[in-house]
Amino acid sequence: MAGAARVPSRVMSTSAASTNVSHPSGPHGVRLLHLTDLHLFATPAGTLKGVNTLDTFAAVVALAHRDHPLADACLLTGDLSQDETADSYIRLAEACADLPGRIFSLCGNHDDPDALRDGLFRAAAAVRKPFPAIHTDGSFFARRWQVVLLHSRVAGKVGGKVSDAELLRLEWALSAHPRHFALVCVHHQPMPVGSPWIDAIGLENGAEVLKRMRRHTHARALLFGHVHQELDVFFEGIRHLTSPSTCIQFTPGSQKFTLDAAAPGFRWLNLMDDGRIVTGVTRLAVAPAFTCEAGDPQYRGQAGEGRYEFPP
Repeated sequence: MAGAARVPSRVMSTSAASTNVSHPSGPHGVRLLHLTDLHLFATPAGTLKGVNTLDTFAAVVALAHRDHPLADACLLTGDLSQDETADSYIRLAEACADLPGRIFSLCGNHDDPDALRDGLFRAAAAVRKPFPAIHTDGSFFARRWQVVLLHSRVAGKVGGKVSDAELLRLEWALSAHPRHFALVCVHHQPMPVGSPWIDAIGLENGAEVLKRMRRHTHARALLFGHVHQELDVFFEGIRHLTSPSTCIQFTPGSQKFTLDAAAPGFRWLNLMDDGRIVTGVTRLAVAPAFTCEAGDPQYRGQAGEGRYEFPP
């Protein structure tokens, strides 16, 4: 990732075919749910570090549905699959049946866009119970907000880069709609999060994304995944938000790859009509047990000690 040594300050307490999201008016503005880094497998029994990722995703989906049944949209920001198979995306479609609102997704470094399209097409034909469409491209509008989803996956690489075409699309989206506040979404982190091992495989040209966002005062925040931990910070004048993985978590501030015992979860966001973003993280009550395989650094923390927060 280019750029680097700046320290973020913590917050204290489009494609050509854009779509509109309808929703009930209310005091919460536009309610979005952010679920990321699912790492699903073709087999429902698939595990990552000993954790059944389909089970934890299903539990997070159930929690999101319980707490936010009228959410306007859900954002899935990449690493939907772990094995890059079409069948893993069928598992995704089945598991998303209870997510509220429309669903928008991005690919991460563990995803295969062709397999994603194939899996979703096959799921539409084969899944017996109804499930919502999962949109894989573009941007959408809701009330006074525009949500722009940027692709950062680079085939064959773990780190990411936003292509020139995607940067142009971002610039166009922000320039063409100055009366809409903007939330920009991407998979890879555009800023250092304080863990050298994950910062080395972040967004190569994050500075270019941030430069374009700073040109437009209505661009309010950047939402991303990849880092398997929650953050709410200001960096280079832009608010950066990320969320827990729906499966395993990485230890914040770790020098090397280190698993954390915090519970899986999701982020909820209220996009207010005055441009404010009210947001928080909700986690499962208990973290799943995971295994440290041979060669893995020792993890820190105890199972179940992760924060468990409810929105007001």
